[in-house]
Amino acid sequence: MNLYTKIRTDLGTLALGFSEKGISRVVYPAADFAELDQANLRRLGLHQEAAPPRAVGEVARALQAHLAGKVQSFTGAPLDVEGVSPFLLRVQRAAQAIPAGHTCSYRDLAVAAGSPNAARGAGRAMSTNPWPIIVPCHRVLPRTGFGQYSAGSGVETKLRLLWREGYRGRTSNVTFDEHAAQAHLMRHDARLAALIERVGPFTMQAVAPHARSGVEPFTALAKAIVSQQLSGKAARTIYTRVAALTGGDAIVSPPAVLALAPAQLRSAGLSQAKMLALRDLAEHARAGTLPSRAEMESLTDEAIVARLSAIRGIGRWSAEMLLLFYLGRPNVLPVADLGVRKGFALTYRLPTLPSTQLVAQRARPWLPYASVASWYMWRAVEVHRYAAAPGALERRSG
Repeated sequence: MNLYTKIRTDLGTLALGFSEKGISRVVYPAADFAELDQANLRRLGLHQEAAPPRAVGEVARALQAHLAGKVQSFTGAPLDVEGVSPFLLRVQRAAQAIPAGHTCSYRDLAVAAGSPNAARGAGRAMSTNPWPIIVPCHRVLPRTGFGQYSAGSGVETKLRLLWREGYRGRTSNVTFDEHAAQAHLMRHDARLAALIERVGPFTMQAVAPHARSGVEPFTALAKAIVSQQLSGKAARTIYTRVAALTGGDAIVSPPAVLALAPAQLRSAGLSQAKMLALRDLAEHARAGTLPSRAEMESLTDEAIVARLSAIRGIGRWSAEMLLLFYLGRPNVLPVADLGVRKGFALTYRLPTLPSTQLVAQRARPWLPYASVASWYMWRAVEVHRYAAAPGALERRSG
């Protein structure tokens, strides 16, 4: 049974699993700066928190410094490599040779490991890497996109790590220049600049920022209707049930939805209001009054809001979420969103939640990049929750 120690860092709380042979595992926190999931630690075989031996403690302190932006080398870290294949060890050493702030492809990594035809094998090795950061799998990217992160906390964490190491490439898939947006916001708003420095890069990944995306608005809005006011797990469960009733893994066919009896949709877990909203959405899609993804390219934000608000269950907020997270539009300001208002109060040190009018007024310097500023307001809530967690000061100073 491996022991573990927790490390509080600028990106969240890490866990280092260790045995008498060295570090057996690095467990990274969730992308939303949440604390470690104890159930997940147990699934990974880490059952008991304990003071680390000196060598592991030195690595823990180096990890804290590294994630604060003071780049460290971990080539000499003591690792428990029992049962690890020689190929994985070669790939590991090749990954550790990638300079901080740089990236390479899986093929490049395979070549560096002495197996030029084993790009897939190198990819599998990095996807099962038990020592993320120490063995920097976050520096290995697919030739298209950013990929995921073997530490299990998503592309956001990978990009935040790269950012702290000096990487300044793309960090979002939106069609506008996220670096220009950040520079504009930091130049015009000192409080927001401090938040951006704390959080790191803008990592939002829109679902369909390009007109040729295969995801249609009907599918995106169907998922939004099902998910309203539900936890992520409950929403996924009900969405999967409804999709199965339509004959697939996703809700993609308006006629298939309309072919279902209301009682069938209710049996999948939809409330009466959501059942009616989903059917109305399908009616609009069938009638052609729901614009396609390509049609949305020629519509302004307000025109899209007006078209979508005609659908039952789709108000301004839902339309704004589609503009942000589906289309990746640059200048969306959801002033009524509770998370944006909470983040605004924390960032500008207000004693109470601001009115929508105050947010709109104070956000004028954000234009034309209100979407990016709004995204950072949500991150402000996450960072504050993490900073206020019980024991935060003790762990930070320890």
